[in-house]
Parts: sequence; structure tokens; C-alpha cells
Amino acid sequence: MIRRLSSAGLVLLTICCSALHADDRPRIVSVGAVAPDIVGITVEAGRVTYGRQEPYIRQNGDVLDRQGKGGNKWLVRNGRQIGAVIGKDAAILRTFDALEGAPLDTGWADKPATYSIISPDDPAYRAATKPAAVFRKSKPFDEAQVRDWGFEFPLVHVVYLKLPAPLVPNRTYSIAFNNGPFSALKFVHQPESNTSEAVHVTQIGFRPDDPAKAAFLSCWLGSGGGLSYKEGSTFSVLDHKTGRSVFNGVIVLSKAAGAGEDPYKRNYNSTDVYIMDFSTLNVPGTYRVCVAGIGCSLPFEIGAEVWRKPFLTSAKSFYFQRSGIELTPPYAGFKRPRCFHPANGVKVYASSCALMDSGNGLNARGTDKDNFGNLVAGKTEEIVADAWGGYFDAGDWDRRIQHLEASRLLLELAEMFPEYMKTAGLNIPESGNGLPDVV
Repeated sequence: MIRRLSSAGLVLLTICCSALHADDRPRIVSVGAVAPDIVGITVEAGRVTYGRQEPYIRQNGDVLDRQGKGGNKWLVRNGRQIGAVIGKDAAILRTFDALEGAPLDTGWADKPATYSIISPDDPAYRAATKPAAVFRKSKPFDEAQVRDWGFEFPLVHVVYLKLPAPLVPNRTYSIAFNNGPFSALKFVHQPESNTSEAVHVTQIGFRPDDPAKAAFLSCWLGSGGGLSYKEGSTFSVLDHKTGRSVFNGVIVLSKAAGAGEDPYKRNYNSTDVYIMDFSTLNVPGTYRVCVAGIGCSLPFEIGAEVWRKPFLTSAKSFYFQRSGIELTPPYAGFKRPRCFHPANGVKVYASSCALMDSGNGLNARGTDKDNFGNLVAGKTEEIVADAWGGYFDAGDWDRRIQHLEASRLLLELAEMFPEYMKTAGLNIPESGNGLPDVV
């Protein structure tokens, strides 16, 4: 099978079909160099089959258990929790998710003896050669709720092969996996065109007149720790269509692995981070940043309108977070019923807790330890009339005064850029009423 994984960082010529498409097996999704002598193989293991909302049809022996977290009615059938019964009339069953597929055998994946590298045109690998060391980092890429407050995760692993000699550009290599789920993969090392995990650049892009334009070089190897690069090495910005170099520069250390990044002196990268500055490049186009012997970033654009799409997307998200209204086409590509509205039977009770004493307010005296204690303690029987609206916070109904900051910032945008904001249409019910949509 001939297949290219464009985000791989190496061009894959041959990968066994079963290794990529057998649902119950781990699957290789990309391969890429992060240094001339380090290759990363990215493997996904597991997948989530999501639960469904379906009519709840009661069966003999069903038990609705309110124990556990979240206040849900957990359905126990034949001695096993199968989901939550929801809705005002308990008419809907939301079944649990399921984690399916085999995990990666990390004990096998972490051994140098698992791998052998061979090349027909690189003398250093004329004979099958094992990596000098193997490192790995792993993280979840999805989440399955499989029981009451029980979660399982499919994992993405990056296995790094530290090679005894650097790869040579434009030479062909093959990696064999001994006694594992993958067939041998064959690739050509082309760092001038292939994507590397270690070369980072914003996918939003830059305006031609943005005062700062930069990419970064860094890689944390998981069990192998931080990876250092040679300061002063060169990088290039290439035209994505033609491959022509339009800018050349040198790599400069920006933040050392031990340097603090926040007031608590924590460093979240755990590795050296190098900056590649190309701020003077102002010609519109689509480009990639490439580092000799390693690889390139994903493509990015320099253009006058690059910031418009992410801004409109972010601003429109406020509409989708509105509480107390229904969402329907043409303003949304889906339907969501009205929620948290008095007409739906929602009652909001007043609290005698002052704004200064609530963790959902200013908590000036610091007496509210959990945000809601003083608020609940001050509950009255007075119903607040017509209490609805505002924005959701993580999907729940609370009205923290801090949320007003978002509205204030939108008003400031309308004041700072009045002409531009007149053209920033968001397709909301108020569009065309004479006010900017951000207002």
C-alpha cells in the first residue's frame, strides 16, 4: 500500500494496511524526526464509542440509584450501572461511553530490541541496527465516562528512537518492529519538506504589519527529558507552494528548561525553547519554517485578514453560550431548546449573602471557602422575578460578577475599532439593528 502521512515529518512509502485500519489494534498515525538522530513514532491506542440518549423503557429489576456524584439517577440493571436516567419525567436514558480497542504494550514499545533500522543507501545502516535508546511520552486524546464518576482514556504515545548515527537527507530507511502489531514502515528522510513535531508556529498566521513573527523549536521526550538544540543553527522560511527560501535566520535560546515561566517559577515545557524570529518578512503568502536536518512546521499564512476568522469564531461563541434562549438555524447549525428560563419552571431564590462575602462575588473578607457556602447559607424564600439570561459558565447556571469582564472587553473593542466592528457580522438575531454585533 502506498500512503503518505503529510503531517509525519518523514514520507512514509509503505505501511501495512492492517496496522493502520484494524480498529482493535494500536495504529501509527505519524512518524517524524525531532533531531537528526531522533525519530518519533506517534501511535494512537483505543477509541471511544459514545453513549446515546434514548427513551428509557423500564425493565423488571431496574434500580434508580441516586448515590454517587452529580445528583444523577444512575440506572442499575442486572447488577451493573449502564447510564443515567435524565429529564423532568425520567423518560430519557443516557448510556455510558465505552473504551474499545487494545492498548499499546508499553513494555514492548520501550525496549530498543523491539526496533531495527536498515537503509539501502546510508552506509551507517547498511546492516540492521537497533536504536541506542528508546523514550516515550503518553497522554489522553479523548475521554470515556464508563460509570458513575469513572473515566477511561484512549492514549496517544510518541515513541522516540535515539539512533546511533544521524539520518542523511534524501536517503531511504526502513524500521522493523519485532513481535508487535505493526508491519515494517519505509520512509525517505526529507527534512526540507516534511513536518516535524519540534517546529512550532501559530496556525492563525500573521498580518504583514504584525510587529513580531516567530516560530519555536522545542521537544520534550517524555521519559527522555528535555531535548537541547545547537544555538546559532540556521532556519529558513520557505514558500509552501514553490519550496523557495524567502528568509533565513539563526536559532536563539528563548527560555531554558530551568527558567521559571510564572510567578511560582514553574516551567511547563520542561525543555529548552528556541526562538526563530522572522518579523521582517511581510510579503503575503503561505509559508513553512524549516530547520536543517530536522524538518518543518505546518503551513501558515501571512495575510491582511488572518486575524478576522479566529476573531469572528471567538466572538460568535458568546452567542452559543447564551442562557435562557433557544438556538436554531439560521443562527446556529443545530437546535438547542430554551433552558434555565422562568417560563420552563426554573425558580431562582434570593440570597442574603452580600456580594463582598460570596466566592462568586468579591469575597473581600475571605470567609467563603468553596464559592457557594455563604450563598447557600443565606438562602431566602424570595423568588427573583424574571431571572434569566447571561452566559453559561462550564454549562452551569451561575452569575458571577467576574463574567461581566467579557462584556466590558467587547464594548471596548467597539469603542477602539468602531469602523471595523461595523463590518464584523456574527449572524445573530440582533444583526442589522444598527449596533455592532459584538455589542
